[in-house]
Amino acid sequence: MRSAGGKKIMTKTFVITATLTLGLGAGPQPAIDDHADSSKVRIQQVCDTELVEELRIGTVTGPEEYSFGEIRDLAVGRDGSIFVADLHPQSVRQFDPTGRFVRQIGREGQGPGEYTSLLGAAILPDGTLSIWDYGNRRISVYDSTGAYLRGLRVSGGAVQRKAFQVDTLGRFYVKVRTEPPRLLPSGRFSDFTYGYARLSPDGRVLDTLSLPPDNPTGAFAGPDNLRPFPTQEVYALSPFGYLVGGSNEQYSFTIRDPNGAVTVENEGHQPVPVTGEERREWEAVREYSERASGISFPAIPRSKPAFRDLWVDADGRIWVHRYVEAFKRDLPPGQETRSGNVRPNITWREPQVFDVYSAQGQFLRCVELPWGVRLSESRGSFIWGVTKGSFDEEYVVRWRIQREEASR
Repeated sequence: MRSAGGKKIMTKTFVITATLTLGLGAGPQPAIDDHADSSKVRIQQVCDTELVEELRIGTVTGPEEYSFGEIRDLAVGRDGSIFVADLHPQSVRQFDPTGRFVRQIGREGQGPGEYTSLLGAAILPDGTLSIWDYGNRRISVYDSTGAYLRGLRVSGGAVQRKAFQVDTLGRFYVKVRTEPPRLLPSGRFSDFTYGYARLSPDGRVLDTLSLPPDNPTGAFAGPDNLRPFPTQEVYALSPFGYLVGGSNEQYSFTIRDPNGAVTVENEGHQPVPVTGEERREWEAVREYSERASGISFPAIPRSKPAFRDLWVDADGRIWVHRYVEAFKRDLPPGQETRSGNVRPNITWREPQVFDVYSAQGQFLRCVELPWGVRLSESRGSFIWGVTKGSFDEEYVVRWRIQREEASR
């Protein structure tokens, strides 16, 4: 493996065969040997984690400061304070660890400390809050009382998920476009190529972390931008300032730490097949998309890739959102059957299953989140996320990871 500077990184080959069940704390640092030339961690996995919901913030008919329209991002302070960046209304709201509203931070506008298009929020190592405002091309920083401290102008930026992060050294990462689309052999144009502009704490651009092209195969982007089971390069940014990523065609990813890259493989992983009624429903959606767009799309694959996505939490632990077998769900009354020029329903749904690894690549455990939860933050034994209610209203939820008793 090679670092960005072109030097060969030599790491030790080692094997982990025992399943770790000691909670979600980061495991010990693996030994590094400058005389080896590859590193693979082979693991096994067991799902045994229970989640206990401790806190839920949100309302349908209650006070407006507890009502959310479209939560863009969450940031969680070391004391458990929760900062919610909401697009409707455009606001940044602070709640204490018990869920009590504390204050609104800043306001909509173009002046110092104001914002017009919130894309991200993060807590800096000194405890101050930073937000990325795409509309004003500005990072704004606020102190623990919500007072505006400073603003940093940023050129470019991209309206994308994972658009803004910070690292443990107080540096900022803003997702930017690095290359325009190019013509593919299929005759289509590729997507833009993206990277992370890395900025110093005072706003100077230090370098750019290049990301692999986002050109999924086995996918189609019809009227609903549908992408069932795409094979693609998947990545995540660690708070330690490096990328974690790999192709989801195999259960394998690389921790691209410049001090010693580590490749993690699940050698026992078996692809999950797309069979039966689930497959027929996706084929019906594909056919509908072709009729509606006049474009031919690839057939639904016979099996699913290894994982959907990667995510790295505040402790540097790596969360692998794994594809699993789907189950049939009940649709609301009146939606059971659809015909004519209407997109067919997908009545099959996959549980949200995550394999969790330490920052060094040691398997820790498997976590299943309630369906529909958008994972936002995890630290220690806690998880924060966003979910929706029956009226499409949004809630901020905190769960505690319940460890199993030894006798179970």
